[in-house]
Amino acid sequence: YQQLFGSRGLRTEVRYMDGIPDVGGNGSIRLDVVDGDVFSPTAVFDYKFGRAVLKQSRIDQIRKVGGFADDLPVLEVRPKGLMSFQ
Repeated sequence: YQQLFGSRGLRTEVRYMDGIPDVGGNGSIRLDVVDGDVFSPTAVFDYKFGRAVLKQSRIDQIRKVGGFADDLPVLEVRPKGLMSFQ
């Protein structure tokens, strides 16, 4: 998307541990998309497919492990119109 329309500050597949970005290991989490500065994002987007849903427990985990504010928007994204490959 950003390659087609220009960068808007999205980062994909960023790992966090103890509030620090780009750190992996036991206890780390991987976020699908982070909007804005990785140290102080304005939103997190979590992609879901099929019957999967974004639960409050996952939102809480993202905020805690990422070291984010309790009011950081963590939004579910459901892509539509995806092609299926056989």
